[in-house]
Amino acid sequence: MRGAVLVEAGSVNSSTTQLTLELELDGDSISGQAIDAGGESHRFSGWIGLMGVLDALLDRARPDAPATNQASN
Repeated sequence: MRGAVLVEAGSVNSSTTQLTLELELDGDSISGQAIDAGGESHRFSGWIGLMGVLDALLDRARPDAPATNQASN
């Protein structure tokens, strides 16, 4: 039996954000918009587009994220 491996994680800064998703489903296809807490709409198309929009919005919502003025998608 192998010894236990201890992995130390750095401190975690927890935060909460609110997003609203409006989804248009057509068979296996998806499109729509994600609306951030400030009411800004970010359109997407496809599953990868949805993941990209969510990733970008979550990055912007992090407490240590730099302020940006990005145009909505």
